[in-house]
Amino acid sequence: MSPSRKTRLSCKIFLRVILYYMKICGALTLAVSIKGSKVSYGASRRGTVYNVCLVGLILVTGYFSVLISYNGTFQERAEFERIADTLQTFFLTFASVYMLVFYCARQKRGLKLATGLMHVRDTTASFQANETKLATTLAWIWLLKIATGLLWDFTTPSHEQLSIYFIGVTLSNFIVSTMTMQYSYALVILRHSLRVMNCHFASLTMETLFLTTELRKNGDERRSKFRKLQRLYTSVVKISRELSDFYASPMLVMSINVFLTLIIYSYYVVRPIVFIGSQGLTEHQIGLMVHCTASLIFYVAGMIVLTRCVATTEAELKQFSCYLYHAEIRFSVYTFFRLDESLLISVKSPCAALLYVLRFIVSFSDFRLHHDVPRHSVAIQGEQPPEQPMS
Repeated sequence: MSPSRKTRLSCKIFLRVILYYMKICGALTLAVSIKGSKVSYGASRRGTVYNVCLVGLILVTGYFSVLISYNGTFQERAEFERIADTLQTFFLTFASVYMLVFYCARQKRGLKLATGLMHVRDTTASFQANETKLATTLAWIWLLKIATGLLWDFTTPSHEQLSIYFIGVTLSNFIVSTMTMQYSYALVILRHSLRVMNCHFASLTMETLFLTTELRKNGDERRSKFRKLQRLYTSVVKISRELSDFYASPMLVMSINVFLTLIIYSYYVVRPIVFIGSQGLTEHQIGLMVHCTASLIFYVAGMIVLTRCVATTEAELKQFSCYLYHAEIRFSVYTFFRLDESLLISVKSPCAALLYVLRFIVSFSDFRLHHDVPRHSVAIQGEQPPEQPMS
């Protein structure tokens, strides 16, 4: 078997793995057909039924997870910590259910978007583009997601009471994070197509500057190639706008969930260090810090990959638009914020401010806990203390 054939076979196998992984996580309710290097999609009722069953499972495990978050006695917590944990668990469950219902309700629109995206990819392949780098990028994104997910799972505290809790949380985490991975994949395919278009358009521009007799004879072929690139660019701009609109609402829910997770888990990482006791950190505190750090890595890594894909895709769009006409495309969540590197930077200030507020609340709670005077030792105004009997 030739090396090129082995590469195509491995890419085909890996493509099937990614697509079935998305199906398992409920992020792909469409029917998928793979023939060679071409992928076609169609409507599927089985995908909708599977997501409905998955919603039922998430609701059951989420219900017990919320109860354990508030009533669990696996660690000593203040009242506001119980409320914060419960809120974060509830919103994570809500986010995962919202994603599953969203994919069912928007199946037709998702089918149209996936078909258009595959059309752009197939058209780009007709320019004899090398897709090895594309497959490698997709593989690294998936492996990063699996590695950070396993890291989060392996650092989970082993406790019998937490079994149901972490089953529900693990399912919800993978469902929510798969949406960002799917969005990143779509952006990577668009970026690959734009890079191929930019290279071919740059070569056409250089040929125009250094026209020879042979190139003049092939003018019709060059004009046909130019029109093909122009039509492809128009399709890419249209798909980019549809892609940004399609993922706007799930990304809004995802962003709120990430923000809550960053605040709460950062608090549990910082608190044992700031309020360290005389005996140092306990084994339980170290385990909780490691688990919360793994959770932060799981979410932050996914957001970094997504924002990086957005930034590079926008750069390729801007470069090609300079050749033809300027069409400003920005991937955002409605008009609230843009999905680029500035999103991660802008989150730092609110997280730091809220962590400072939580530190003040904890300090005030500890002060009251250690300085409150018992009620039975306070004499009521107007009453005389009982006389001591004379010895």
